[in-house]
Parts: sequence; structure tokens; C-alpha cells
Amino acid sequence: MTTPTPAQIQARRATFRQLHASGCFAIPNPWDLGSARYLAHLGFKALASTSSGCAWAHGTFDGGMALDAVLAHLRDMVAATDLPINADFENGFARQPAGGGAPRAPGDRHRHRGRVDRRLDRPA
Repeated sequence: MTTPTPAQIQARRATFRQLHASGCFAIPNPWDLGSARYLAHLGFKALASTSSGCAWAHGTFDGGMALDAVLAHLRDMVAATDLPINADFENGFARQPAGGGAPRAPGDRHRHRGRVDRRLDRPA
């Protein structure tokens, strides 16, 4: 595996933008390097990482990996193929969402998943 150059990263970004501009496309979720390479071999034009698949492959729960481990995994995924990669980066490892909202305690990352926070004390 070779770390892509800045020019290669820029080319992948351009490819990803073009895929979005041209309409709908399938973007599978590899969980490790082998599945990323296999999906690239099948002809997919881009990949999207999966936080749950990565976590489960490392023997932990979705949201249970440390930031350094997630970043290392994403670097490896980017280096594994020539395809653009969309990163599933959980909640950005923030304890509080940008722009306000209720802070979350460590380990409480999934309690509110899928629910819109409708706190009445927040200004509109």
C-alpha cells in the first residue's frame, strides 16, 4: 500500500464530484482492506467506509473505536485502492454537535441516533 500523493487525492475528489453530478450511483461499504480491493475489482467507482463494519472487524461495537484507530483505518482504506472514499466518521468524535444541542457523554453515542433533537429552550 502506498499513501496517495496530494495530486492523486485531488483527482479522487474530482472523480467523486463527477459521480455526484452525473446522477445516482452505487457506493458499497467495505469493512477492511480485502473487501475494499474486492469491491474495486468488481468495478465500483467509489467506496464508503462503514464505522460498524470496521468496529466489528476489530472486535468492538459501533462507536467503540478510538479516534486514532479510526484515522489509521481510514488511511489504510484510502491507500488500498485508487477509488475515492467517503468516510463514515461517526459523530466526528465530538461530545457536542456543532451549533449547540445536548452534549453526549462518552459511551452515549447511540442513544439518540435517528432522532431529531427538538429542545424547546434552544433559540430558533
